[in-house]
Amino acid sequence: MSFSQTVQSFIADVRNRPLYLWGAAQTGIGIVHALSRLGITPAGFIDKRKEKMKGQVYGLPVFLPSEVLPRFSKKNRFFIVDTTTLHADQIAKECRAAGLVHTEDFISYEQICPYDFQVIISSVCNLRCISCPVGNRPQGMHSGLMSANKYEKVLDKILAESPLISMIQLFNWGEPMLNVDLAKIVEITNSRSVLCSLSSNMNRVQGLEAVITAKPAFFRVSMSGNDKTYSVSHTGGSWPKLLDNLNVLSRLRKTTNPEMVVEVAYHVYANTTQADIDNTKKLCESLGFVFRPHLAALLPLDNVLDYKNKKPVSPEANATIAMVRLPMDEALVRAGAQKDRACSFERTLSIESDCSVKQCGLWTRPEENEVAHDFLAMPLDKIMKKRREHPLCVLCKAHGLHRFCSIYTDDASNLA
Repeated sequence: MSFSQTVQSFIADVRNRPLYLWGAAQTGIGIVHALSRLGITPAGFIDKRKEKMKGQVYGLPVFLPSEVLPRFSKKNRFFIVDTTTLHADQIAKECRAAGLVHTEDFISYEQICPYDFQVIISSVCNLRCISCPVGNRPQGMHSGLMSANKYEKVLDKILAESPLISMIQLFNWGEPMLNVDLAKIVEITNSRSVLCSLSSNMNRVQGLEAVITAKPAFFRVSMSGNDKTYSVSHTGGSWPKLLDNLNVLSRLRKTTNPEMVVEVAYHVYANTTQADIDNTKKLCESLGFVFRPHLAALLPLDNVLDYKNKKPVSPEANATIAMVRLPMDEALVRAGAQKDRACSFERTLSIESDCSVKQCGLWTRPEENEVAHDFLAMPLDKIMKKRREHPLCVLCKAHGLHRFCSIYTDDASNLA
């Protein structure tokens, strides 16, 4: 069955049967929005954290698996969508044990929405972080901003070709706050019942109130170090300005967009102390933010491949290599041992500020990393066919680099 046939079959099924979403987190909430575009309201969520959620999320009831699965029968054939991705095997096992048949009675979110979309509305940044290509490999990087009018056309094409998308990521390497159309872009996204996520270094926040009032669903803040080391890794940044702006963000969230999740992505380097981690965690708790530490890594993967092949890299890249807590050589050995594992970035379509489409957002290689000059001019199925046939993935997987970022993030829970 083709992707479009799978989607149409799913839509027909859930129009006539009760629908439960297994997983009451961000993706699940996004699917509620996606279904609302089709006039479909789920019967509720299934989640083992029901008690923590006080029995309700986003206006829908939350049930334990034991409250739903035993009720399945020929006369009561409901449908389940697994929105968790990380627990797919266990959820499938429990569904089958209750008599549900895969694709007929339960399905994964990835089957009805196989692509995630990254629309880079800003390819410029106010900082020059040494671990980021803007700071360590600027040659060949795109530099520009996507207007609200162009973004609206991009979003409408995405929805026409992938009707069940739940969220749009509006960033990659650039700083979205530099786009004066950002608030309008968030409003356009919400008007289509799509959630959107932003990321910012929070050093320049002109227009922040309008942006938060427009109600993005997710806001990530990139952060590292302390008052003495912050401007080294977040090169050119100001620690006092960051702290002031975080307090403004917290206030705006509470007063205008309390449902927005704010996550602090805290980059842990070799010189990051336990006190740095503890203090940042306390700061996040006081501001109502989620604290998400992870090991800092050198990107883009162009630098990693050059290092592996003993080719010269920029002084900024070398400075990053000297600062990472998990040494590059060890990370490459670990990644190489996972060559046969899947690449989580294969499902992400990266659309640049000029509407060109990248093969992968983790690479720069402008001469080798473009699959479409204009997203608006090429059908999605043709773009994805070109991506599947692209040699960059073969190169990346041959070196195990598709697992490189995972090596650094897999240890994040040990840092929290």
